[in-house]
Amino acid sequence: MALATWRRWITGPEVVMCILLLVIPYITRGYEMSMRSQGRFAAVVVVNYLVLGKLLSVVPSSLAGIAVGMAAAVLALWSALYAAGFLFF
Repeated sequence: MALATWRRWITGPEVVMCILLLVIPYITRGYEMSMRSQGRFAAVVVVNYLVLGKLLSVVPSSLAGIAVGMAAAVLALWSALYAAGFLFF
């Protein structure tokens, strides 16, 4: 988010929205859940996807394809482990 703000990829209201969306689960559920599942809460911050898309658009397409392929492989592996009953979280 800091890079996106510095490069002016996101606007001021988007920065405020991102900060608020990240602070809400930390304040309301962070202590109760011992900060577990914070990745899940952070994944719904829409601004993250805008910045990730901008970063992937400025790198060579082969590198972006490798990054997206690796992310898909990790998600598929985690899904398979979860479906098999492994609690690795």
